Amino acid sequence: MSWTNEGGGDHEGADWTISSGTDIAGSHTLIGIFTINSGITATVTANLTIECVDAIIEGNIISNGYDVTITAIRKTTVTGIINTNGDDGDDGTDANGTEGTEGIDGSNGTSGAAAGCCSNGNSAISSGSSSLTPGGDAGDGGTGGDGVEGDSGGSINLTAVSLTYGTLSANGGDGGAGGSADGGTGGRGGNGGWGGSGTSGNCSDCPTDALCTNPKIGGNAGYGGHATSGGAGGDGGTGGDGKDGGDGGTITLRHARPKSSYLSGTSTSVTEGNGGAAGTADAGSGGTKGLGGSNGARGLGCNGGANGNVGFPGNDGADGINGSAGTPGSAGSAGSAGSVLDGDTGTADVPFNPRVIYQAGGNYLQRMRTSLL
Repeated sequence: MSWTNEGGGDHEGADWTISSGTDIAGSHTLIGIFTINSGITATVTANLTIECVDAIIEGNIISNGYDVTITAIRKTTVTGIINTNGDDGDDGTDANGTEGTEGIDGSNGTSGAAAGCCSNGNSAISSGSSSLTPGGDAGDGGTGGDGVEGDSGGSINLTAVSLTYGTLSANGGDGGAGGSADGGTGGRGGNGGWGGSGTSGNCSDCPTDALCTNPKIGGNAGYGGHATSGGAGGDGGTGGDGKDGGDGGTITLRHARPKSSYLSGTSTSVTEGNGGAAGTADAGSGGTKGLGGSNGARGLGCNGGANGNVGFPGNDGADGINGSAGTPGSAGSAGSAGSVLDGDTGTADVPFNPRVIYQAGGNYLQRMRTSLL
């Protein structure tokens, strides 16, 4: 007996049971009963052919676009999943512009100290400082990478006198999307600092003095600092192209006639892969303007004293200008749907007399014929 899991070979009539996750491939002949236990996944790494007396697939066969062919003399029962879906194509790499740096905010002013008893209020020590640094300009988009085409679904070919299946899937993979090449967003302008506040006059009596009856004035408020403008948005570059989706595979079900007696199943799927989306090349937005600093609050007088002077807020900056749009990529096209053929649907899959299967099985089927009938 000479065979390997991924190389195939002659099993010389012995049963083959897969009871743990296993990679399989190649042409495996002369198997007695081929079984994949429930909950177990066999991963197909190249085209797979199984020739056996009975096939019992309680677990899963997963094949990323490779063909799976199972020929059984008597019956094939698939209560798990056989999946030969093609892989999705990779998306293209993005080449978006860098974001602009934010402007540095001005520092806030310092408020005056609180007044002592029977004292005037103190003016703000300092006004808010203006921002000296505007928002930085953004980088332009580059050239986005193209996506990769989706793989076509592999074929599933099941042949047996009596055939029962659960879920059979041979879908094409989606095409990869093109990489984006959007312009970056400009940096925000720096904000002005808030002005310091003046403190109110204090007309409270001092413990050791006479009553506080004289007017006391409030302190003056500080000014808000001025803001700077936002940075310019970057221009869009050239978006990558999306690629085509893969074609759906073909599921072929060969069984004895009449169909109602020898074929039953749950679901089949042979859908085409979707085309990849085009890479974008959108204009970058200009950075938002910095906001002028608020003026500080003025101090209030007491006993008829005057209020402090009002400060003025700082000026807002201007919004950055938007970049220009670049050239987007092209979208990929969807693949073509596959087909499901069974014993009653066409000449590509003509139902057979149970005895004809022995000829398709080669040596092993001829050798086993006497003992099975």
